[in-house]
Amino acid sequence: MIKLLSITITAVLVIVSWVFLDDLAPVPYVEHIILLVADLGNIWFIIGIFSLILLLYPFFFYGKKNIISLSLGVYFLTTMLVTLFGNFPMPIMGYGTSPVIGYLIAITWLNKNK
Repeated sequence: MIKLLSITITAVLVIVSWVFLDDLAPVPYVEHIILLVADLGNIWFIIGIFSLILLLYPFFFYGKKNIISLSLGVYFLTTMLVTLFGNFPMPIMGYGTSPVIGYLIAITWLNKNK
């Protein structure tokens, strides 16, 4: 019953947050940073995509596959994919410093739970 309630509350919060987006205009160097990298040339675009794939490497391919590792990997993958459907910042590339710190905390947590 608790699992069902948790899933339901999470789904409702996701739907509400998706429906009631903010009214701020998108900032190209935040929400469309991949397009800006693509404008620099194909080599930079490939390097940019490769760097995003490398961000997922520790969670899916490094060390033991456990629930923490897979959950963090799915989280970062989802935050990357959702940028294709709306004006959302690309993790690490389009944010400020706090996601970098969060990413490093996630990697540290993963390494401590090996």
